[in-house]
Parts: sequence; structure tokens; C-alpha cells
Amino acid sequence: MATTEETDAITTTAGNFLWHDTHRVEIIHKPRSTSLQVCLVKTGTTTPLISALELRPLRIDTYVPQSGSLKKLFRVYLTDSKDTIRYPEDVHDRLWSPFFMPERKLLRTSLLSVNTSDNEYELPGDVLVTAATPANVSSPFSISWNEETSEDLLYAYLHVTEIQSLKGNDTREFKISAGQNVSYGPVSPEKSEVYNLFNTSPVKCEGWICNLQLIRTPNSTLPPLLNAIDAFITVEFPQTETHANDVVAIKSIEISYGLSRISWQGDPCVPQQFLWDGLTCEYTNMYTPPRIHSLLPNVDDDDRFDIVSQSRRKISLKAKQKPDEVAGSGRGRGRAGRWVAGRRRGGRAAVGNHGGGGGIGRSRPLVDRAEWEGVNADAISLQNRCGCVGRSRPLC
Repeated sequence: MATTEETDAITTTAGNFLWHDTHRVEIIHKPRSTSLQVCLVKTGTTTPLISALELRPLRIDTYVPQSGSLKKLFRVYLTDSKDTIRYPEDVHDRLWSPFFMPERKLLRTSLLSVNTSDNEYELPGDVLVTAATPANVSSPFSISWNEETSEDLLYAYLHVTEIQSLKGNDTREFKISAGQNVSYGPVSPEKSEVYNLFNTSPVKCEGWICNLQLIRTPNSTLPPLLNAIDAFITVEFPQTETHANDVVAIKSIEISYGLSRISWQGDPCVPQQFLWDGLTCEYTNMYTPPRIHSLLPNVDDDDRFDIVSQSRRKISLKAKQKPDEVAGSGRGRGRAGRWVAGRRRGGRAAVGNHGGGGGIGRSRPLVDRAEWEGVNADAISLQNRCGCVGRSRPLC
């Protein structure tokens, strides 16, 4: 779970209407590799800014959309309390904001017999000890909220457990309706059991407003009940992260050789329009991590330069070579001090200047996977020096 925040989470209400917090952004995202870069992209006239960035682990079998990632709209529990619940009560540090509507009836228990650790969503007990029902037994339980756009696709997660001691032939049974007449049920919650009810396919709401209703069935003597709910819309990140091995290697090159470029921030290859200056990357499809193909440094006439090569398994760095260490005046060579990368000839890397026949100018990459083999020099494998970049696990 990635969260950017400016203030504590706030949920505002008016009657049955609920607005989601705009100061805190929470994304549930499953990385495709062991590295993850969070990039703020300027889309308007102002500079993007966050106050904090937090990462939290989450179980891989929870909050699973059909595609894309999930952006939180709100997360509330039904109570008249003013307390926001988070860690340590919630082991995943999810923020549960209090939410209650005066026209509802509040149910409360001090003896929760539910073992929440057996539930995959691992809800905190404080979220489940209260619930709300309609004051009128025959009325539906309704909650509404605004969409961000009319094209939003919704996932809602309703958390329900029976906290009343039912008498005689009392029954509680209801259906769930959301979006364009999508319904689910009937649901009949039991004591000591937590029900996590959610749509497995995204729902598109009508217009700009989503309406969620819990509707009592004809067989039920009691109104619908709800303990807590969190809702999300889908967001697409169409470009997967750069291959982890390549990220390790290029960052080691950056650190070891003191390379400093303004554009060298975030993921090297994505977003594609913000590719690191001097890199070329290979893009296969949106599901395959891109690979760094070549590195073309900015070489001044009198600068020494490094030759960098990348294969499928490693990136190696060529030892620096002073221009005056290369002698001779044959084809592919020029005056000392004016060196650029030239073509490989006869199993060696020819070096030339702008005037020499072998040189091809500064547009030639100093990294070329196909031509690197056979270069007669000592290479330093950076991948072996970098070590591990962390375990691969989903983040919420």
C-alpha cells in the first residue's frame, strides 16, 4: 500500500452522502518486479508535492482487481465515535475513519467473539464491535458518494458480522445493490463470522454518483446491517517497472562513477516519455519489464570516457582509458584528446575522432550489446557488487 499524505485522513458526510479524502492518496499496487519507483509527474502549471510517502505490506489474496491497481475512495467504520483506527489495532496500518448517519440505528457490543486473525482481510476488532442499521425495519441501508470521473470503475468491500443476539425466529437477510442495478445476495450474517462482501468485476456507476444499497429480503425480520466499508476505483499503470537487475546495475554505475544528471531520477525506463537521459531501453509489452539496451554518455572532446555494455544477465563497466594511451594513426584513430566511440573492427573496439574514417560521431551508443563481445579490455561486473535490492512482495 503506497500512501501520500498531507494531513490526517478526513471523511465528511451529509445525510447519506459521503465524500472521500482529497489530502491522502492510497494506492493498492502489486509490483511486477523487486524494485519500485514512485514518480510525481507535473501535469499542470504547479509543481507536484507530497509531504510523506509510506509503504505497507498487504496479503496477496486480498483487494484483487481484475486488472490494474486500486485507488482508495474512502474507508469507514460505522460508529458514533470520533476515533480514527489504524496501527497497532490494524496490523496493515489501514486508516478507518468514523462514519455515522443520525437517521440510522447504532448497534454496539462489548463482547466480540469473532477471531479476526482467521479472516484474510484481518480487520481490527474495534471496527467490528459497532454496526449501523436503518431505523425503519423496512427501509434500505443507503450510502452515496461522488465519482472522480463518469468513467470510474468501482470496487466496494463491505465487512459484516452479526453483533446482536437474535431472538426466537429473528432473521437478518439482505441483498446488495450498486451501480447499474448490479445486485448480490442474499446475505445472512452469523455471529462469530466475518463476511467480506465485494464485487469480483468492476462496477460502473450511473452519472457522477454511486449509490450503494443493502435491501432487506421478504424472509428477513430484521433490517440490513453494516459494520465497515472501503471503496476503490481502478487505475492503470500501463508500463511495468524496469527489470530489477538492470536497475541495480545502472544505479551502481551512477554511484560508483559520480554521474549526476537531473533526469536520472525514478525508474530508468518508465514512464517512457521520461526515460533517463542517455539511455535506450527495449520495450516488449506492458507485462514484460523493459531492459536497458544502451548508455550514451555526453562526451566532451577532451574527456576520457567509459564504455558500458549490457547483456541479459549483467551490465559491465569498461575501465577508463586516457586518449593519449591509444597510439597510432591508422583508420579509426585520430588526434589524441578527441575521442568518440567507433565501430568494432576485427574483434576489437576501434576508437576514432570526427575526422577519422572509423569514427561515427557522438550519436553512437557507448553501450551496444551486440558489438561488445570480443572487446579487448578488463570489464568490471557491477551486478556482483550491488547485492540484493529486497524481497519481492506485494505492496498496498
